[in-house]
Amino acid sequence: MSHTQLNLNDFQTAVKESDTFKNFETFKKGIVLKRKNIDRLYDYYQQACRYGTDYLKGNPNIFRSDFALISEIIEK
Repeated sequence: MSHTQLNLNDFQTAVKESDTFKNFETFKKGIVLKRKNIDRLYDYYQQACRYGTDYLKGNPNIFRSDFALISEIIEK
């Protein structure tokens, strides 16, 4: 299964449509959608596209929910 890498706008749309995001509390949705957080998530997403999702597991700075979002987007 191959994944076509998304641009930043498509990535933001994919985050909003993901089941993981929909299960977040309302206050967390607002935090995730802030520009600096989307940029950070997109950077992690690009790393996962290049090196695989296992690479992100070794990053101590990534949150479990961020990893779940990125994994779900890549798997779709």
